[in-house]
Amino acid sequence: MQKLEVDTLRLATSFFKTNDSKNLFESYTGRIAESQYLARLPHSSVAETLLKLSEWSNPQSWVEHNRVILVIEDKKNRQAIGQLTLFNKPQHLEFHFGISHDYSGQGYVSELLAGLVESELANNNRLMTYCDCNHKAAQRVLEKVGFQSTGLLKRHYQNPNKGNQWVDCFSYQWRKEEK
Repeated sequence: MQKLEVDTLRLATSFFKTNDSKNLFESYTGRIAESQYLARLPHSSVAETLLKLSEWSNPQSWVEHNRVILVIEDKKNRQAIGQLTLFNKPQHLEFHFGISHDYSGQGYVSELLAGLVESELANNNRLMTYCDCNHKAAQRVLEKVGFQSTGLLKRHYQNPNKGNQWVDCFSYQWRKEEK
């Protein structure tokens, strides 16, 4: 099985450990602000975060369902600070990312995405993602790392944090350069 990890100077991704759920709930999955651009509501409890991680953050989820959640950990304090979600599609690897706002503006997402494009996950893959047209910070970081905008996806998903309104998104891709 392909290595499902991103390792950078300050960050590492991994399958969840049971003790990740409390910190991840308190710093990311349970917060309204961190969920505003996601296709899910904030988690209501540590137990909900633990359940989702138990279902998605394991090798079986990747093998059987072509999807996985990797926990993003700050190496310095050994705390879970966000999630990197991967979907193995026939023509590309789709990913979605998010970190606690406590870590915003410090280059963590840029570092994570730069690590992703250098990782084994990017080998022979086109990496693709999309983000809400109103999420300017995500757009900036994707472009900073070298992702190219590939178009507008009208009414791409319903956002439960905005009364289930349909959301327009920009799609982005990155492809390993031929040498």
